[in-house]
Amino acid sequence: MKKINLILIMLCVSITYTACEKEAQQNQYSDGVTSTSGSLAVFAFYENYMYKVENDHLYIYEVSVVAQPKFIKTVQLPAGIETIVVNEYLFFGTSTGLLIYDITNPESPSYISKYEHIVSCDPVALKGNFAFVTLSNQNRCARGVNELHVVDISNIRNPKEIAKYSYNNPQGLAIQGNYIYLCEGNFGLRILNISNVLDIKTAKTIENIDVVDAIAKDGILTLQGPKGVYQYNYTTDSVNIKQVSFLPVQ
Repeated sequence: MKKINLILIMLCVSITYTACEKEAQQNQYSDGVTSTSGSLAVFAFYENYMYKVENDHLYIYEVSVVAQPKFIKTVQLPAGIETIVVNEYLFFGTSTGLLIYDITNPESPSYISKYEHIVSCDPVALKGNFAFVTLSNQNRCARGVNELHVVDISNIRNPKEIAKYSYNNPQGLAIQGNYIYLCEGNFGLRILNISNVLDIKTAKTIENIDVVDAIAKDGILTLQGPKGVYQYNYTTDSVNIKQVSFLPVQ
């Protein structure tokens, strides 16, 4: 059942969210602080609330009763919102930077700060005091760059870039322990050692797959791409991961 839930969520992380929204609510909502979703997700869960971004709007739902989600309100956001991730704050990836909102009151998110970068597509993943932001020039972001930025968010009101790295086509990403699983489209999957964020090293690349987003949970890395959903086991080795399944697009 866990594998099925992961696949359903991965299929929901694209911009075409609506078709999967009800299924995601039934299978994976709040698990304490946040739900499992990919870094390209346009929805996130915090406690008994679901947040969904669409263009320049944030839609807030109360989902304590899963079968009866309650719409709370719509919040106006700046233009260019692309992705959302949550811990005790809401983080929005935008085409020009990373926005951070306070959710002390989950029904009324309030702006705290912003980390700005040049125009690029912008997934985000979090680990401790760091946000890892990928910038790519794929598709509509053709004038952007292909980089991974490390942002220190220990002072949530003053996020600062402390390092950046150039890669082929960095898109969605997932973090497990001291490793980032970085999707690079048709360049494959890059596994990064982030034990020292100021000196990130490539531990391994898998080049025979085309993937754009990732989820790492319960020993299974789930990857979404244009050809389907791949699953790898990283239980015993976070670098030399083993493929266990592939669900092709029908």
